Amino acid sequence: TIRVPPEVMQKLVESLSAHPERIERCVIQMPIFCLDFNQVAKLCILHNLHTAFAYLYNEGLKDALTPAIEMIRGLLKCETTEAQINLMRKLSVYVGYCFQGMRYPPVDQSKTLNIGRSVGSQNEPLTDLVQKEEQLHTVRAQLLKLLLLCPVRDLLQPGMATPLLNSEDIL
Repeated sequence: TIRVPPEVMQKLVESLSAHPERIERCVIQMPIFCLDFNQVAKLCILHNLHTAFAYLYNEGLKDALTPAIEMIRGLLKCETTEAQINLMRKLSVYVGYCFQGMRYPPVDQSKTLNIGRSVGSQNEPLTDLVQKEEQLHTVRAQLLKLLLLCPVRDLLQPGMATPLLNSEDIL
């Protein structure tokens, strides 16, 4: 396993900040301990890098709910119908993977650098995020509650901040 110090990754992310799609590809291929979590999470929110954001929260905090919340917030901020459709597809896939207890984004060994990750199947189980069936049920219940009961207007209220940014930063 290659260990890249977070300081080096921080400089790489800074140098790629003009190309957000490159940041996302880079982030999802790096072990979580090599990343400056706060720096990358803020960039993900600002540039709508939902896949990288999900990777950070799933791998770094074992949190499946926050990425879904951010995707819903992203849907509300989309400027085009095409962007909304693409993000809705991503949210649907994300929720589907979470319900199955699978990693998101899926590990595709043919398209990754395999840095710090174990070689496994493409749809490797989320052994860290969902270790027991009971925990999987909790994740499912949280996602269902969010999708079915959360008033969308509350997601954009000034007092409801994202974990790392104020609501004024994202509106």
